[in-house]
Amino acid sequence: MITGECKLKTAKETIESFVEQLDDFINTTNIKFANFKPEFMTAADMSMDKLKQLSKDDCFNNADLLYGYAAYISDQLTRQKVVYDLCTDQLEKMVAKNSDRFGPYTKHEAKIQLIVVDNEYANSIDHYRQIAQARMQSLSDKAYELKRKADILTEKGKRL
Repeated sequence: MITGECKLKTAKETIESFVEQLDDFINTTNIKFANFKPEFMTAADMSMDKLKQLSKDDCFNNADLLYGYAAYISDQLTRQKVVYDLCTDQLEKMVAKNSDRFGPYTKHEAKIQLIVVDNEYANSIDHYRQIAQARMQSLSDKAYELKRKADILTEKGKRL
C-alpha cells in the first residue's frame, strides 16, 4: 500500500474482522464454553412418554446436556449482542461525523435513519444490526427455558 493510501473496508469486512478478533480472544483465553452437539436437541425435544421412563442417571445426564445447550445458546446470544453493539457504535460515529447536516431539533433516531438512507455503508451496517437484533430476539429466553428444564430433570432425578 502506498503511503497516504487508505483502503476502506466494506460493512461486511468490518463486522467479519471484528468477529474474527473476538473469536481469537475467546480461543486464546480458553473461555469458549460449549459447541453445539446433536444430543442437545434430543434432550431438549424429549416427549412426555420418554421423560416418564427416565432413570435417575438418565435424568442427570439429560439435565447436563440441557445445561450445556443453555450455555451454547448464551454464547450465541452474546455473539449477536456484540455484533449489534458494534453496528450501533458505527452508526453513532457516523451521526457524530455528520452532525453539521442536521438541525438542532432533529431527533437522534431521525439522524440515524437519514444517514442510513443517504449512505450505502451505513445502510449495510444497519442491515447487519437488524439481523443481529432479530437473532437476539429469537434467542432471548431460550437459555432460561433450557436451564429451567434441566432444573426440573435434576429435581426429578433426586426423587427417584
